[in-house]
Amino acid sequence: MPVTKFNESKYASVRFITETDLNGNHKYSTRRVANMKPTATLTAMYNTAASVIGLSKFQAETVVGTEQYQIVES
Repeated sequence: MPVTKFNESKYASVRFITETDLNGNHKYSTRRVANMKPTATLTAMYNTAASVIGLSKFQAETVVGTEQYQIVES
């Protein structure tokens, strides 16, 4: 059975450390950079996330790239 993917989207999520208590435990906030072109390269996705990091007053811990699409029988 052949299948096809459609409604493809890509986005990057940045996890920021927003607070650290006296015991060294962190509180986090995650921001998603969405609406990237399906043809966006990993480098382009990272550079876009890095631009968002540069605008934030918080320290970034991780950047996660995600591809998402719907799979249907064709």
